[in-house]
Amino acid sequence: MKCFVCLGFTVFAAVLFPEGEGAKTLARNCSNRLKVVRMDVTKEAEVQEVVKQVEAAKLPLWAVVNNAGIGLGAPFDWGHDVDEYRKVFEVNVFGLVRVTKQLMPLLRKTKGSRVVNVASVAGRVAAPTMAHYCMAKHSVRVFSDVLRRELNHRKTEIPSENVSVVVIEPIFYKTPIANVETIARQRANAFERTEEHIKAAYSEEFRRNLDTSAADRIGKLMRDNVGEVVDALEAAVTLVSPKLYYRCCGYGHVLTTFAASHLPEALLDWFIARRS
Repeated sequence: MKCFVCLGFTVFAAVLFPEGEGAKTLARNCSNRLKVVRMDVTKEAEVQEVVKQVEAAKLPLWAVVNNAGIGLGAPFDWGHDVDEYRKVFEVNVFGLVRVTKQLMPLLRKTKGSRVVNVASVAGRVAAPTMAHYCMAKHSVRVFSDVLRRELNHRKTEIPSENVSVVVIEPIFYKTPIANVETIARQRANAFERTEEHIKAAYSEEFRRNLDTSAADRIGKLMRDNVGEVVDALEAAVTLVSPKLYYRCCGYGHVLTTFAASHLPEALLDWFIARRS
């Protein structure tokens, strides 16, 4: 596993908090070919500002890696109106589309360039209490498939255009987005924002059991070696002919997630109920 700067790339690392410890560590440990820039993918002006910085570098744009994402693990009707869904989609879907649209003109100028979108196994299996995240990550898959097919169609009309689209599908890894304490806190906040007549359907015992079962389920799926995802990203960016999809998970998870997603719906419902 190597960083992209070590491989010779100039990298614009767009982060939400450039003053955060993670961003500072990146800047400290890498060469000046790594540029840490602020970008909130939900803000059009911030995305456009980063595009200007990329243009000013006067280097061919080889790849865009869309990795920004947030999640929520809560019953479908918790939270005010559809606010929780909107928050997740603003980052995971609309932010990804915004960045891709704004940078596509530069990608089209570079023969062999690619868009790399980070989806999730959650985009294939509709898991209870994960409607927001599953819907968003499924949308990433659909957008990626449509984008790939549109670009493939254009190749027949514009032979010089050659932009590949690659999807990374990780399972749960030990990163902040899968931290059980953070997830429980976000779930509690969503419940507090829920209308009283909806709250009445959920007992205190249900909420306690939900925290326990969710932590247990995530613990069983969690993988330690996030380098597996980095290796997939490296392949997606550097190989001449990358795969369309890279699935980051162990063999057992392939059987229980990707294979399960192809079961008849009634059988999949039973399977998920047994594992919940």
